[in-house]
Order: sequence, then structure tokens, then C-alpha cells
Amino acid sequence: MKRLIPQLIILSAIIIGCDKTEENIIWQGSFGQGRALSVQTTGDSGFVSVGESLGSLYLLYLDEDKKKVLEYKPDIPGILTSVHTGKGFFITAGSSGGKMLLSRINMTGTVVWDTIFENNFKIDHTSLCWLGGENFLALGTPDPDSTVTSSSGLTFIWFNSTGMISNRKDLLSTPFAAAKAVVTDNSGNIYLGLAKPGNGGNLKASVAKYNSLVQKIWEKDLYNNPAFGAASLGITLDGEGNPVVTGRTGMQVSSGIETNTFIAKYYHSGDSVAKNYLEYSNTGSSVIPVDDNQFYVLNRRCLIVNIVDQHMDYTGVIRTYSTCDSRNTENFGNSVDITSDGNLIISGSQGNNYYLVIKSSSALSPV
Repeated sequence: MKRLIPQLIILSAIIIGCDKTEENIIWQGSFGQGRALSVQTTGDSGFVSVGESLGSLYLLYLDEDKKKVLEYKPDIPGILTSVHTGKGFFITAGSSGGKMLLSRINMTGTVVWDTIFENNFKIDHTSLCWLGGENFLALGTPDPDSTVTSSSGLTFIWFNSTGMISNRKDLLSTPFAAAKAVVTDNSGNIYLGLAKPGNGGNLKASVAKYNSLVQKIWEKDLYNNPAFGAASLGITLDGEGNPVVTGRTGMQVSSGIETNTFIAKYYHSGDSVAKNYLEYSNTGSSVIPVDDNQFYVLNRRCLIVNIVDQHMDYTGVIRTYSTCDSRNTENFGNSVDITSDGNLIISGSQGNNYYLVIKSSSALSPV
């Protein structure tokens, strides 16, 4: 484990915000070249996002008036992919130099602690699961959108907000496994949305449940036509503890193979799957519950949000832009959360710039 010595840069950058009633955009902001990988609403009605800026770690904290409170921008190559807001601090997770990175940053931008973990395989993405109180689980994984390599695996780290590591578990996988999608339940069980090689050589999508000791309880294949690739990229649980997974899958079209967003729920007690296919030429990057009966599915291209019910049936769509072609766009969405007033805050990139947008959740778009 290595210690990092970051620098804090607080700049007075211009936030591009506007009211576009024709697109029902409540607010949007662009913050220089980079990508926003994750966003979370904070208890003070503001929000925090993390990602990368010019190839280096980046954290941005805005208050409820969308004013910049903190910009953490150390000269450290890498990317932050997950964030959790504590009482007076942020816990962040990501990767640097292909290694898992965890850190605690206080509200003034001071790094309280940070740790890099050595691995025998490359870590591209680290997810955080809050376990209650001051306790967390971090999962480091290759990126299922990256090139499949012969050496890969999953690294599980249990730690608390003081930086104390209580447990570590590495699952090595040959030839490849990635689990960008992870969530835990109240019993400490771990649910993973997986991307693994299938019989045809392409990636296949699955969902798996592990206990708190990382012992597999079950695994279920989702969409897996061996002629096409598929990957699970976002996950949540319904009120009964059934995993709901979104991601991408291939489909045959006249011009060849095209990607498509899928949504699937696995009813593990009855061993059945409810599936639907949503946006053409797109990828499901995130899924969150609206309530006990509905879910928001964020599509990466054009930041399109689909609404599905508890049976995965399509019930509506919220288009961020009035005009956007998913096959040819510079607008990408990676994460979505619900603001304190019930609207949607989406993180991503626009024209290679770090981008955040708040979209009305009540302004349904024509199909």
C-alpha cells in the first residue's frame, strides 16, 4: 500500500447553467475536459460527483444553489468512480495506475487518509457500498468495456471511515471477469452484475449472490446469445431483495450487430427472469428505484431515462435533450440520483467535458 500526497486546487470556474424549458432541463453545468462517473445527492440538498479531469482524479461538491463549494483536483493520474457523503467528509473510491484507490477527503479538500492496494490484475473501476454507520465495502474490478485480458479478478475490501481495513478477499478469474455493478442487502449479502466470457467467446451477462464471506450462493445467466456480447453494468434490489440489472447486449440488424439496453429482474426464489429491451443503439449504465413499484434506467448515450415497473415492463421515457441521435452523439451519462425535490441529477460528459444535468422527473417525453 502506498501513500499519496495530493494537492487541493480551488478555482473560480464558470458554471454553465441555464433554463431550457423546451427540453425541461432545470440546470446543467460543464466543468472543463473530463468525465463525471458518479453523482450523489448530499444531505444539505447539494450534490457531489467524482470522475476524472484531464486524466487526473477529480471531485466536485456543489451546494443547493449549484455554487461550487469544493473542487478536489490533485495532480494524480487516475479516476474516481464512486463516492459516499459522510458527516463532514467524503469517502471516495477509484483507481490509479491500474490499482484500487480509497480515500477520505474532508470538506475543505484535505486528504485525511488514502490507500492504494497492490493487485495481480488491473483495476479500472471501484464501487462503494455503504454498510451502515462508518462501515463500507469496496469492490475493485476491470472495466467490462475495456479489452478482455487473460488475468483479471475482483478485489473486495471491508473498511471504515478511519481507513482501518477489517478484511480483504481477492477472487482471481481466468480468462476474465468484471463486476461493475454491485449492491449489498441488510444481511451483508453481496449481489454482483457480472460480465464473463461465454461459450461463443463473447462476453455474457449474469447476476450472482455471495454471502458476506464472498462464498457464491447462486449465479444466473441473463441475456446470453453466444453470437453477441452482453454485460451487466448497473444493479439495484427491489423491495423483496430481487436484483434488478441493466447493461448492454448485442442484436442482429441489417448492417451487422448493434448494441441494445436491457433490463432484467431475477426472482431467485422461483428461479425466473423478467426481461425487457429498451433503447436501440444504447447501453444501460445505471438503475435506481423510483419507489417500490418502478425503476429509473439511465442509458449512456444521450442520457435517456427509461421508466419500468416491477415486472420490467416499459412505462415511460424522459429524454434529456429534445434532439439527440444515440448512434452519433457526444452526450454520455454514467450515473443518476434523485435530488431532494424529486428530480434527476445525471453525471456524464458532453463534448469531452465533465458534465452534470438536472432533469425534471415529471416531464415525460413522447415515445
